[in-house]
Amino acid sequence: MENYANSRTELLDMKRSEGLLKYILRIFIASMIGALAFGFLSGIFLSIINASLEGFALGLVAGLIWAVLVFVVILPLDVFTKIKCNLKYGFVDFRLRQQRTIRIAADYITILDTLQKVFQSQKKMYLRKKDAKRGIIDAEVGRSWRSFGERMTVTLNWDQGSKVFVTVSSRPKISTTMIDFSKNFENVELIIQGIRNRLKEQESH
Repeated sequence: MENYANSRTELLDMKRSEGLLKYILRIFIASMIGALAFGFLSGIFLSIINASLEGFALGLVAGLIWAVLVFVVILPLDVFTKIKCNLKYGFVDFRLRQQRTIRIAADYITILDTLQKVFQSQKKMYLRKKDAKRGIIDAEVGRSWRSFGERMTVTLNWDQGSKVFVTVSSRPKISTTMIDFSKNFENVELIIQGIRNRLKEQESH
């Protein structure tokens, strides 16, 4: 794992979320509840169309097939991406909504300009709003095979000294999302690493 702390940046909140078993159990329960809800609604629809209660059985079977697909195919793939994140960054966070804060020894305007350049250099990341007075940047991430897109927010807070606190957060656009294949985690990491790399480049010049 690359050390986050250097002469200019320091990561403040490397919090670990729920463990792997708890995460798998949560997804399993959520997928089963979703399957039952889907089966119930499909059953009502099919029963009305066919004028028969057999629609409930068909709906439940369809819902259970989806639950098995999630647990046998989609969930293992999601866990695999999280293992890759752990190997690459040295830690992993199972939460969908990701947020980390770094403290940077640089002036406010430099950091704001650096953030804008970092977002512009990333594929499928689009700046939506930059409020220099309030220290807020809003951005969106386009769709990919891993998700329907994410919303990102960066806030800057400065102390009385020469350091600025930068909080980077990422969350799914669709609130009902259960699995993101670590996309929000990597969104935050791309911005944090981008800031650090550009500040290193400035130091070398």
